[in-house]
Amino acid sequence: MKHFTFTPYEAQLLQSFPKDYAFFGGRNAQYRQIGNAVPPLLGKVIGEAILKLEAVKGRRTGNLPIAFLISLCFLTLLTK
Repeated sequence: MKHFTFTPYEAQLLQSFPKDYAFFGGRNAQYRQIGNAVPPLLGKVIGEAILKLEAVKGRRTGNLPIAFLISLCFLTLLTK
C-alpha cells in the first residue's frame, strides 16, 4: 500500500477554501497557511451563530466564554 499526501490544492479544497483562492510561497509555506487558517465555512458558521445569539438575547457576546460560543456553533451545524 502506497501512502500519498494531499497537494496544497487538495488541502485547500478540504478546508473549504474556494478553488480560485491563491496561497503563496513554497509548498511547505502553503501547507502552513492552509493548516493555520480557520476554514472559511467554519468561520461563517461561527459568525452567524454569534449574530443569531446577539439578536435573540439582545446583548453583546464579548463576555461569553469561548467554549459556549463553540458549542453554539456546533448546535447550529447540527440543526441545518
